[in-house]
Amino acid sequence: MQGSDLTPWLQRLKEGDKEAFRYVYDRTVDNVYRTVALLVSGRQDIEDIMNEIYFKLWLSLPNYDPNRPFRNWLHGIAIRQVQDWRRRKWRKFRLFERQKMLEIQPEHPRTDRVIREVIALSIEERLKDHMHQAADHLNIPQDLYDSILQSTEERISDRARLTRKSRSRSIIRNAFVIGTAAVFIVVVIVSSAFISPVMAETLSRIPMMHNVFKLAGDLGLKAAEQKGLATETDYYDTHEGYTLTASQAMFDGMRGAIALQLDEAGHPASLFDPFARGQSEASSLKSKGSFQVMRAFINGTEESITWDIGPGNDAESAIVTITGASSDQAARRPVLPETFNLTLEVRLEMIPEPFILQIPMRKNTDNHILYPEAEKSSRQVSWRLEEMERSPVSTRMELVLKETSSDERTIYFEVVGQDGTEIKIIDLYANDMKQGYRRLDMLYEPLPSDHQSFTIKPFRYVYGDSPDAWEKEYIKDLELTVPIEGND
Repeated sequence: MQGSDLTPWLQRLKEGDKEAFRYVYDRTVDNVYRTVALLVSGRQDIEDIMNEIYFKLWLSLPNYDPNRPFRNWLHGIAIRQVQDWRRRKWRKFRLFERQKMLEIQPEHPRTDRVIREVIALSIEERLKDHMHQAADHLNIPQDLYDSILQSTEERISDRARLTRKSRSRSIIRNAFVIGTAAVFIVVVIVSSAFISPVMAETLSRIPMMHNVFKLAGDLGLKAAEQKGLATETDYYDTHEGYTLTASQAMFDGMRGAIALQLDEAGHPASLFDPFARGQSEASSLKSKGSFQVMRAFINGTEESITWDIGPGNDAESAIVTITGASSDQAARRPVLPETFNLTLEVRLEMIPEPFILQIPMRKNTDNHILYPEAEKSSRQVSWRLEEMERSPVSTRMELVLKETSSDERTIYFEVVGQDGTEIKIIDLYANDMKQGYRRLDMLYEPLPSDHQSFTIKPFRYVYGDSPDAWEKEYIKDLELTVPIEGND
């Protein structure tokens, strides 16, 4: 797809020529489809986004500057439409394995018993975490903590002994003990006048809160939790018995992350419920309280930011990611201010009123900015790493790419630590420069602090008959191992 080849057809398309639209579509659809399919799983979702892209092309063509490469312009439309789609729908549910476990049809009673035991153990571990959080939050003396737990366990054990028929029931009983003890702790403290009624209302919600960052799959958020960089928060809004809470927040200057949790009348509720939707993300059926759409504002404006939302560690939690972005494809990624007021306007299914969460954000990391002398070229492709920023939570790389190759497949950049482990990419922001250059601002999970180097591995995809059959085709001549400055 060369812009010069399409110039006369684009002019005809501007004039409303349907034949020109068909010609442009046929010449570009394969490349656009590959880009979307790389970023989105689910054939129906891909088809929906493709329709939106070409509808947007039709509407935006009068604003197209023929002095700019058409391929890059259309690629920018595709990326923005994918981002819009992400705002409306969830990414692949990370609890896929748990879902599969629940879908197992046991062949005999022992299999069924094992499944129930695993589920019960998960409940017990979560309630233990809730109880410890409540005790730590209230600074309860250890002897009082032990006394409450022991007393509660003895009372429930006496009642359960008569009806206990299996190990799984015993496990669930233990979980109930922990939950009851956690609630009892709050009751004891409130009735003892150790806290105010306002604090009592807050504490009554503590058992529902759990550490989303700690249990999520993002290594950067786990590091933030371990290093004390994640802030425990309690900003919430309630409508029709549903309470949406921002329970944790983190901001390292490159990305902000907010953990959301939903409960209904004091019980966990599903932000994303695959079972209510027939185990299919493509299904239009949603349960009440499931995620619908969101808007994000920094200091009252939606400009210069973008956001993404994905599942947390269970069905009732989610993680919102905030990064800088510009609507101008020729502009660099905007830098977020070190302190700002973040407002999330979240709409849930079958609840008319939006949930409004106002969360103060403050950068609390010491970031290191490096300027590596790293560049590589081969034939008609060259790249140069101009800037690198590191925090305990994220790694940002700003790279300039120039490509004059006739190969129209997009070049991507994989980053690998010195131990061979791939560093997961979080966000990609691209902007066009003059004379065929593109600037890529790529955000990754953190490089391990003890690594002395990393390797950049450019690649293209070799496309099979389906996305599942795609393979990475590494461009060996463009690979480069980059030493990390300042490491001992």
